[in-house]
Amino acid sequence: MKIAVCFFAYGNPQAEVVDCLVRELTTGAPHVTAIYNRVGHDALVSRSRSLALSWFFADTDADVCFMLDRDIAFAPGDLLATAAKAHEGQACVGGLYALRRSSGGWASRLAGDRAVASGD
Repeated sequence: MKIAVCFFAYGNPQAEVVDCLVRELTTGAPHVTAIYNRVGHDALVSRSRSLALSWFFADTDADVCFMLDRDIAFAPGDLLATAAKAHEGQACVGGLYALRRSSGGWASRLAGDRAVASGD
């Protein structure tokens, strides 16, 4: 499996996120290849994501595009496991974002019965 990692690093990335990313890309599974694209030239998230996907489709032969925001840390193995699940199911996999205020709920919506519980 070949993963194209798009790291959205506009502004200052959090050190913990950089640590997670480096750890994941340097201690990955032997059957995984990763290519890296730092997306940091535009603060508009929608335009940055569009440019990242354009790069993924036009300029890579990667199997999976993994987009990582500068402020989302993760546990060891999460990036590889998520990419493997997306590759296996030929699916789009996303994470839920909590609203920035306390007890604000989620800044995401699930599309009916199409959602799959975490760990499935």
